[in-house]
Amino acid sequence: MADRRTGPCLALVAALIAGLPARGRGQAAPDSVAPPGALFDIGGYKLHMKCSGTGTPTVVLLHGFNDYSFVWDLVQPEVSRFTRVCAYDRAGQAWSDPGPRPRGLARLTEELHALLRSAGERGPFVLVGHSWGGLIPRVYASRYRADLAGVVFVDATHEDDYLEVRDTLVRPLVVPDSVWHRLWPVAPPSAGPPPSFRPRAPTTVLPPFDRLPAVDQHLFLWARARPVYFSNGDWEDIRDDFRLLHSLRAASPFPLGDLPTVVLSAMQREDSDESGVTAAEQRAVWERGQEDLSRQSRDSRWIQAPNSGHDIHLIEPDLVTEAIRQVVVAFRSRTTLCCRAAP
Repeated sequence: MADRRTGPCLALVAALIAGLPARGRGQAAPDSVAPPGALFDIGGYKLHMKCSGTGTPTVVLLHGFNDYSFVWDLVQPEVSRFTRVCAYDRAGQAWSDPGPRPRGLARLTEELHALLRSAGERGPFVLVGHSWGGLIPRVYASRYRADLAGVVFVDATHEDDYLEVRDTLVRPLVVPDSVWHRLWPVAPPSAGPPPSFRPRAPTTVLPPFDRLPAVDQHLFLWARARPVYFSNGDWEDIRDDFRLLHSLRAASPFPLGDLPTVVLSAMQREDSDESGVTAAEQRAVWERGQEDLSRQSRDSRWIQAPNSGHDIHLIEPDLVTEAIRQVVVAFRSRTTLCCRAAP
C-alpha cells in the first residue's frame, strides 16, 4: 500500500483501488481492541468519537485519508488543557461502522453534523482538518456556518492539487474525462456499504507514526488489519468532490466569512521529476492551493511548519496545538488573528 506521505497527493489511492495488501514486519496486530471513546448512532450505523476537556468552543479533530482518531493523540491531550476537544473516526474506519453510499464530502459533512448532535456536543465548533479531512470544514461551513467558531487547516488538500492515481500524477479538475475514467473507475450504485477487502496485516509502525505513544501504535496495527472499504468510506469520485469545492470557492471571495482561520503548511516536501511533472511545478501548484486556503476567510493566518512533512500533527504537534489555541482565543475574546504570515 503506497503512501509517500509527502503532502495531499495521496499516492495510496492507486493501491486502494487495486486492492493491494499492506506490508510490514515485526509485532503482529491484535485481533480486537476496545474503543477508547464511545459509539454514537447517526441513523442505523454508529461512529466512534473520543472527547476530553471542558470549555467553549469545542474543537473537533478530522483525520486525513486512511488515518484514525488516535493519530491526534499528541495534540488532543494538550488542547484538552484549555478547551473541550473531540476526535472521531469516519465511517468504515477503525471502530466506526461503514456508511451508506454514495460516499463523498456531502455525505461526510452530514455524518459529522449528525454525530455531534447524537453525542450531545454543543457548538460552536473549531474544525481542525488534516489532509483530506481538511476538505470537510469548507463544506460544513457552507451548510452550518452558525455552528462554527473557527477552522484550522493542517497541510490540507486543495481541489487544484496533484494526486497520484494508479502511478499517474494528475490534477482531477483539469484532466480529460477519458483519462480520468480510465484512472478512476467508479463502482456502480448499489444498496448497502461500499465493497471491501481485507489487507495483509502490517506488523510494524513506520515513521512518523512511530512518534505516537505505544498504545496508539498498538491501535494503528489493529486498525490497519481491519477490512478496508472502497476509498476507506471517504469518497466515490474525488473529482466530484473537487467540483463541489470549486463551486463553493467560486460562489464567494470569502467562503469562510470572518471565521478565525489558521493554515499550517508542511515545508518538507519530497516532490520529484520522476512523475513527468516537474517538482517545481508540483510545488508551485501546492503553494497556490495553500495560499488560496489562507484567503478563504477575512481573518486568517498562514503559518509554515519548517521541519514537517505532511503529518505536522505527529512531527510538530506543538505547532498544531498553538494554531488551535490562537483560534480559540480569537473566538473567546472576539478579536482577530490580525495578520496573514505568508511564506
